[in-house]
Amino acid sequence: MPADIVSTTIEFHRFGDEPGALLKGGEYIRTCGYQRPAGKVVVRIEPREFRRSLNRLRYGFNRTTETETEAMRLLGEEAGYFLDEAQIFADAAATLHQVDIVTHASELRAYPFEAIYANRSDAYLASSARGMILTRRIRSEFSYAVPPWPEVPSVLFVHAQLDHDLSQELIDAHRLALTEALAAWGNPQDLEKKKLLIVREIDSIEALVQARKLAKFSYIHVLAHGARVADDDMQDDEPEWGLRLSGAAARQAGADGADATAASPQAIADALKSIDEHPLVVTLAACDSGNADRPELGNSSLVETLHRSGIPVVIASQFPLTMPGSVTLTRNFYAHLLSGRDVRIALHAARVALREEARKVEERRHDWLSVVGYVRLPAEGYSQYLRAFGLRVQLHMLEAARKDAEPLFAKPPPPRDRFDEIESRLSDRITQLRNRKEELTGDQDRELQAECAGLLASATKSLAELRFVQARHFPEERDHLDALSREAVDDSYKWYSEVYRRDLSKHWQGIQKLVLEAALKGRIADPMELKLVGYVSQNASDLDEKEYWACGTLAEAILLGALAEGFDLEGARAALGLLCERSAKDPRDGGFAARSTRRQLERYATWWTQENGYFPGRESDLSAQARMLVELLPV
Repeated sequence: MPADIVSTTIEFHRFGDEPGALLKGGEYIRTCGYQRPAGKVVVRIEPREFRRSLNRLRYGFNRTTETETEAMRLLGEEAGYFLDEAQIFADAAATLHQVDIVTHASELRAYPFEAIYANRSDAYLASSARGMILTRRIRSEFSYAVPPWPEVPSVLFVHAQLDHDLSQELIDAHRLALTEALAAWGNPQDLEKKKLLIVREIDSIEALVQARKLAKFSYIHVLAHGARVADDDMQDDEPEWGLRLSGAAARQAGADGADATAASPQAIADALKSIDEHPLVVTLAACDSGNADRPELGNSSLVETLHRSGIPVVIASQFPLTMPGSVTLTRNFYAHLLSGRDVRIALHAARVALREEARKVEERRHDWLSVVGYVRLPAEGYSQYLRAFGLRVQLHMLEAARKDAEPLFAKPPPPRDRFDEIESRLSDRITQLRNRKEELTGDQDRELQAECAGLLASATKSLAELRFVQARHFPEERDHLDALSREAVDDSYKWYSEVYRRDLSKHWQGIQKLVLEAALKGRIADPMELKLVGYVSQNASDLDEKEYWACGTLAEAILLGALAEGFDLEGARAALGLLCERSAKDPRDGGFAARSTRRQLERYATWWTQENGYFPGRESDLSAQARMLVELLPV
């Protein structure tokens, strides 16, 4: 995955902000990035041919491969002309290039610029690591400051009422796609309890408003059918496209076949409006949710109405969306987004998956061309921000896995598949962290490299402990699991060594490195390191009366001192006493520091023992001394 995305903003201007129509000969001013002069573009397509091409992509009963191909060719060529394709995207096959389209002209917002993908789909949608990412944006009165992305996600999935064309099977497929995207955060049964995923059926705007009140959702996913909103005295092809939320029993036919109960774009935008900077993302798995048909009448698509209301990212479909395609879009978009990836990469990965699906299943399926994304990001520093954000997300996913692993340490033994699930989550964290570390190569990434190494050290240590405990529960596999555990301990030691060498003032990483070194080798190669860690932690404790983590490090350094100098029980007792006293004064801690330190010391008595192959070449291990310290800490 590339570290950065090349981005080009293309903006179209015309005089006046009144609704307009796309007419042949219409002129616009195009600005392209910051290096090229502004230029003029003139509409070349006839209105009738434009309308005919749009209709040919609507999955009508009389559609043919030939007419669809011709429609994509015509729309794609005009999109390429408007976006200056030959000059801007010559390297699209070798890089990941975002095209940020901005315009106030309603008729251009209604144009399917995404048809440019049909020109070179093999290059533009080659893979999630290469190609072109087409996004849109509207200049409006809302703030251009983008709120920070949530480090722990909360997803609301709302779907319209069951109907003959909205089956429980489709709803379940969307739920499964979101559950899989959240797999790193917990098992499916716990997601609602943790408010990570809440699913609700809605039949009205009021039901949507009530569903939003269940939590502070960062992401909202909507599954419904698009429908024309009934409007008196309008022809059936003139009203805006909204959403059909109610089932057949509640629906009323409006004038000229429109749905009198369909929710309008503005009503939906009011229900989903930003509150305390949430939601950040809305995905609309609905046909025509990105369709701004008849802009000359002042119509606005649902996707742009939501974006204009202040939601930074809105994903929709400007043509009819197939049911399988809606699931593929949901699965791939959220799988990337909820793992801390760039939202632009998430959008691109979804399009790539849809294109690949069309190749395998039905070449005439064009969901990949239909998806439209309105994306508002910070003007500067977003890539660097994402590097740090991605690691924080990995930290929270790692903490979630460790918390879910706690019941596995109890007796009687839990089912084997629970161990497998947690092991899979930890292994995924390790794989993703390794990949991220490889991406962090520049001088500006040095701190993030250290943070990533620290997370790898912690993750491999957690995996080692999980395998050790699993070996005790399943003795028939003990030798194999113990070997895997020892291998993970070795990895953890290497990562802690790397991160500690980067900054010798980090006493916590230092003590972790020394603990594992002593357990693996039976000695500490350089006793000065132990003295330094003890000195740094003592100094940190003395300088700040509110500091308590350093007290735990100091107690452990004293314990390790028993390897060479004898065991200073009183010194360790005093350090742990300060830890308990100071952490109790911190309402944010809630006893975590004392419990965490107790858990660490218990490892000397239950895991890192000579009986289990640790502290080789010594008369004894540190289990007896560790038990004395464990008794000083609350359970």
